[in-house]
Amino acid sequence: MKNLLFIGASGLIGTSFLEQNKKKYNITYTHNKNKFKKSIKFDVRKNKISDLIKKIKPVNTIIYAPTISNHTNVFNQKKVSNLINVKSNLNQLKQLKRLNCKVIFLSTQLVYNGKKGFYKENDPKNPTLLYAKQKLEIENYIKKNINNYLILRLGKVIGIKKDKKDPINYFIKKITEDNIYKLATDQYSNFLYINDLINILVIGIEQNISGIFNVGGSLRASRYDFYTQILKQNNITKFNHKIKKCKINDLNFTEKQPKDTSLNINKLKKEFKYKPKSYVAFLKEININ
Repeated sequence: MKNLLFIGASGLIGTSFLEQNKKKYNITYTHNKNKFKKSIKFDVRKNKISDLIKKIKPVNTIIYAPTISNHTNVFNQKKVSNLINVKSNLNQLKQLKRLNCKVIFLSTQLVYNGKKGFYKENDPKNPTLLYAKQKLEIENYIKKNINNYLILRLGKVIGIKKDKKDPINYFIKKITEDNIYKLATDQYSNFLYINDLINILVIGIEQNISGIFNVGGSLRASRYDFYTQILKQNNITKFNHKIKKCKINDLNFTEKQPKDTSLNINKLKKEFKYKPKSYVAFLKEININ
């Protein structure tokens, strides 16, 4: 049984991976603020990943995902977000250079600038959001310094968490509270089902696949199309009068938003031999309580 180390596992991706693979792998997993089950406290600013690895040797694969992911917080707290998302993460990754193990880094589709859509992995990267610029800096370090790496540029990951801290429950909460809920018709993504992502991670680990891959659902969708599909799929009509179509630039974001960071996932489908579900298909599997 392989030994895995999941750094930054308290979010939707980490908790879902652990739940689905706890019998398949020996998994050591960490949190910073939100302890769950047997997670180990690990602050990238203070602790050393090399000390953690000594306690669980040998480590076959490290899934690396600690980050401040709220884009507004990243921008408004530039000093703190740069310390955590860049400086401290680079310090941790430098300790992995000499290890003979796979490093899987969870990046973002937002490394593309959003001007054309359907991006391939070798398209130019010129991110507009500070969060994505920080992710790209880590990507570039890994490519130059880690021998066995897998970088996954993720679309918006969708799933349900028991504590309801997930995109779908956030949407339902906000549309319940607000009188008007604006949804942009001109910002596009490949919304990615959490179960598809977990399957892709397992394939990458088991087959020791390396390189950079776009990972998203098989159908591009606007924010408007995706979130109205949630209501339609669950036969929720009481909020229809609240929804207002808009353009992404009409919304009050702290940074200018990329419009179309949709992904070409042909490389993923070819090398992983796996096709993620479309948002229309996977929303049929998600029930809102």
